[in-house]
Amino acid sequence: MKKTLFTTLLLLFALSQGFSQDYSTLAKQAYKVYEDKEYVKSVEIFEQAFKLAKPTSSDLYNAACSASLANQTDKAFDFLGQAIDAGYSNLGHLRADTDLSPLYKDNRWKEVIAKIEKIQADELAKLKHPKIAKMLDSMVVSDQAVRHKYIELMNQGLKENAPDRVNAGKAMFSADSSNMIILKKIFKEYGFMGIEEVGKQGSGNFWLMMQHCDRDPKFQEEVLSEMKKHIERKNANPSNYAYLIDRVNGNTGKPQVYGTQMKLNQEGSSYEPLPVIEPENLNKRRAEVGLGTIEEYIGIMNSRYKGSLKKKTEEKSQ
Repeated sequence: MKKTLFTTLLLLFALSQGFSQDYSTLAKQAYKVYEDKEYVKSVEIFEQAFKLAKPTSSDLYNAACSASLANQTDKAFDFLGQAIDAGYSNLGHLRADTDLSPLYKDNRWKEVIAKIEKIQADELAKLKHPKIAKMLDSMVVSDQAVRHKYIELMNQGLKENAPDRVNAGKAMFSADSSNMIILKKIFKEYGFMGIEEVGKQGSGNFWLMMQHCDRDPKFQEEVLSEMKKHIERKNANPSNYAYLIDRVNGNTGKPQVYGTQMKLNQEGSSYEPLPVIEPENLNKRRAEVGLGTIEEYIGIMNSRYKGSLKKKTEEKSQ
């Protein structure tokens, strides 16, 4: 599952749409159970949810990950097939996601890859910059791989100065630096990579890696300015735009608009948003760009980065 920020956005977007509360509740519960490594139970809950409403591609993909880890191979491939039919086509993330590694030796894995490659080839033929789209897909694999490794080590409880975690941090820094050089060249020559230019997935990949160009806030601001023009003509994802606004504001000392950038609270027991404007209207603003509530987002962050949290029982004993 190893959810990227892009996959998380898809989940939050699904929760903000008009699905029944039962579906939404069960889908969130299934993911929480997955985080607790109860994979068989996660599959069961996902299946319950899918009987109540038409599932999203992201939920179907997440169900496939749980089934894979539960050694329920047939179900995993069935969920993957449904996810692809529902619009999932992120080949880079699929190949980087270690949750699906139990499926690699099965002949059906090659069929899944081939199916997505066919979909991508058809989509690429319609794009303005198909070669750049393929390049971005390749780049995001390394971007996500190093982050998955770092989060995995953090959630194992390794301290920041532990050698393995330090090395993982260096690998992440190196990948970000290399990718930023390429992103700058692309942006200088072709401008913002929107949906018409590189497709939904390619545009999402471009945005995702822009989030990691924190060492050059000025570059991020330039991209944000161009992205706004693409948002106005519906050529970019509003949720992604919200994340980049907050990222730029945080890197330039301004308060957030949508509360997407988080920090640990004073006790270290939960994540909370960095300062935001008009916090009383935060959830309203988030809904306007397709994001779920801040409460839901905090829960996702606490689950994803649970290795960085201090348990209250531990605090009391200190």
